[in-house]
Amino acid sequence: MNKNDLYRSMQEIDDEILEESEKKTVKKPLLKWVLVAACAALVIAAAAVTVPLLTKAPETPEQPAVIKDNRYDENKTALASEVAIEWPREYQTPMERYSAFEFNGAAYVSRSNVISDESLLGEIIYDENASKYEIFGWDSYTEEEKQELEMEGFEIRKIKNVDSDKLIAVRIFGEYVVFRSCIGEKEFPETFKEFYDGYGLSQTLKLDTYCEKEGYGIGDWFKTDAGQYVTDALADCGDAPLVSTDGAHFADKYGITFTATSEALGVYKKTFIITEEGYLCTNIAEYGYTFEIGKDKANEIISYVKAHSEKTDMEPFYSSVAGIITKIGDGYILVDDSVLCEDEKDGIVYKIPTDSIIVRRWIEYYHLNVGDAVMIEYKGDISKDCTVNGIVSMAEAIITGEGAIVEE
Repeated sequence: MNKNDLYRSMQEIDDEILEESEKKTVKKPLLKWVLVAACAALVIAAAAVTVPLLTKAPETPEQPAVIKDNRYDENKTALASEVAIEWPREYQTPMERYSAFEFNGAAYVSRSNVISDESLLGEIIYDENASKYEIFGWDSYTEEEKQELEMEGFEIRKIKNVDSDKLIAVRIFGEYVVFRSCIGEKEFPETFKEFYDGYGLSQTLKLDTYCEKEGYGIGDWFKTDAGQYVTDALADCGDAPLVSTDGAHFADKYGITFTATSEALGVYKKTFIITEEGYLCTNIAEYGYTFEIGKDKANEIISYVKAHSEKTDMEPFYSSVAGIITKIGDGYILVDDSVLCEDEKDGIVYKIPTDSIIVRRWIEYYHLNVGDAVMIEYKGDISKDCTVNGIVSMAEAIITGEGAIVEE
């Protein structure tokens, strides 16, 4: 099998798989309220949480800017939207173009997370049947696009400690993206051992941040060095039965809720909950699996973790900045967040690079302009000159007396 054959397998998919991959379409906005200034919100301005008025300049340009918090009016909010846009092919990211495919008789969909540490990758998977698949819509490509795809190529690799019938890594335009298989109900694990071994949890799962949960409320947040203890202790729960696939048995119970992030598993800030009632609930496999591990084991783990923890601040899902576009320059746009500040003099003008297609398409295709409001989410930091790094999403917003309404 050559690279061309492999690449052609990426999009030979049926309607059901396309639906599973959550391909974006234009929909009527469904608005929901989220706080801009409050630390409890997952979608909030970066300044209100950990960073962003400049005080002392860092010593090197690489260091993040030091930005005074509490700049935003606590009564202002952001109204976020569920709207998605079906971007033309030339404005899609590689992960948007190639979000689902069939390989070795199974359908896979992207988890949209990248493996940057290649030591997590296993051997390359070859399959003689893959050559029968053709890229979906191949005839719609220009000759230049076909040549680019054929020259780039891709490869499919195993992920160390993880069953390849659950997750694989696919190299797309130089990045290894995690894809998960689309399983049916008959393939749900019957016991925790199947789940634990299949995803190699003792080697792949990092649990170092959690919050206490009492009923439906969220308590304090903690850092712990007991994450490895947790995954090792759970090895004794192999016989624990699967009792639910919809996240039941924990909603109104006391427990500890870990933030589960794993590059190998392609998950970012999923949940991993252990309750006093003896249940383990997690969505790291997309479904809300609940296993009955028993009260004794659950409380043993909870007690150990609490004895090896210290309080910390809640981390947002993503950091974000919001404001008004004040300039569209060569390779960047400027966004001023003064409109959201309690005192407009505390406003910051952020530099947003347009080398990312995520940003550029809003200017070139959607035609956002000076005076429009936007929100940008990012995983990186804010550098000395207030450049936002590691942008993961951008959305149009509407600024109101109460804050920003965001239409993604």
